[in-house]
Amino acid sequence: MRFLLPVLLFTIAVSPYSFGQTPKPSDANAAVEQELRALMQTEYAAGMRNDIATINRIWADEYVSTGPKGQTTTKAQMLSYYKTAPLSQTRVGPMAVSDVQVHVYGDVAVMTGRATGTLQNGTPVGASLRFTRVHVKRQGQWVVVTNHLSRIEPEPKRKT
Repeated sequence: MRFLLPVLLFTIAVSPYSFGQTPKPSDANAAVEQELRALMQTEYAAGMRNDIATINRIWADEYVSTGPKGQTTTKAQMLSYYKTAPLSQTRVGPMAVSDVQVHVYGDVAVMTGRATGTLQNGTPVGASLRFTRVHVKRQGQWVVVTNHLSRIEPEPKRKT
C-alpha cells in the first residue's frame, strides 16, 4: 500500500459533532489547543520513527484517515504500513502548523489548520495541506478518531 508523504508526516482528523453544543470559553480552548498541538507533534515524531506503540495510543481503534485524493485508511492499515516502512525520513524536521482553530464540545474537539512538513534546515517538504482532526477525550486522554487532509494547490499565475 502506498501512502503520500503528508499521511506519513501526520494524520489529521475530522468527525461529526453535536451542532447544538456551545464551545467552552476561549481560555479553556487555548489550553486544549496547546494540548492537541503537542499531541499532533508527538504523533508526527512517532510516525517518523515508526513508533507503533505511540501511534496506537494516540489513535482511537475506529480511527480513519481520508487523504488528499479521497482515499481512506484505517488504523490497522496504517499500523501495518508503519511496521515495514523504511526510516528514510530522518532528514525531516518539525511540522510547520498555522491557522489553527480548535472548537471544544465537551469531550470532543475539532481542530483545523494548515500544515507543511519541513526538513531539519527548515525548508518546506511537499505540499501544504489543510487539515481537520477530530479528537475525543477518553479516560482523561485525547485520542484522534478521524482526520481529513486537503492539498493546498498553488495559486495560478495571473497574466499581466
